[in-house]
Amino acid sequence: RCAGGHVHIAIDGLSQRDLVTVISRLDLLLSVPLVLADPDNIRRQSYGKAGTFRIKPYGIEYRTPSNAWCKSDEIRRWVYRQVIRAVEYDDSDVLLRDTVNMMVSCINDSDQQKAEYLSDMFKLEVPV
Repeated sequence: RCAGGHVHIAIDGLSQRDLVTVISRLDLLLSVPLVLADPDNIRRQSYGKAGTFRIKPYGIEYRTPSNAWCKSDEIRRWVYRQVIRAVEYDDSDVLLRDTVNMMVSCINDSDQQKAEYLSDMFKLEVPV
């Protein structure tokens, strides 16, 4: 069995389009850097695929991350900052289809080379 580090986010009144946008941003800002920070790629063979979430009465449960981010205060604060960024990003950050495809395969395959490329391309903050 594997343990997830699901992130619960209270967001009121998200449209379907806004929901898809926030989930994509979470994939980019949170899960791509975690590919570099979390060496466990076994969990993603069964759980934690890109874009995995559940609608909750208060907002969303983002289910992609493992519980590796729970191990230190510093990484928990980093996760909080990334969630805020994902929710507050403006629409000028539209991701191209090729970038989304690369992001999804990076997360699903735990591809560190793609994670480094995307982190450089988008100047992502990567936890230590």
